Amino acid sequence: PDDRAPFAAAWTLALESGTPLEIDLRRRIAEGRTRGGDGYRWFRRRASAHRAGDGGILHWYGTDEDIHERHLA
Repeated sequence: PDDRAPFAAAWTLALESGTPLEIDLRRRIAEGRTRGGDGYRWFRRRASAHRAGDGGILHWYGTDEDIHERHLA
């Protein structure tokens, strides 16, 4: 829940400007799959726009990278 507003703001900026998105956030996953057992893991979300010849955005493509252990270190 704490990451919803920052993610929404970053995603809105990326949509409006067409700039790449990169944000670290926590996602709820199945209980017991995280150190500490709180049900959340850290991920880095990246997305970029694929543009048409006229500069319009055709679609977005991206990845989620599990950075949980790195984040805890």
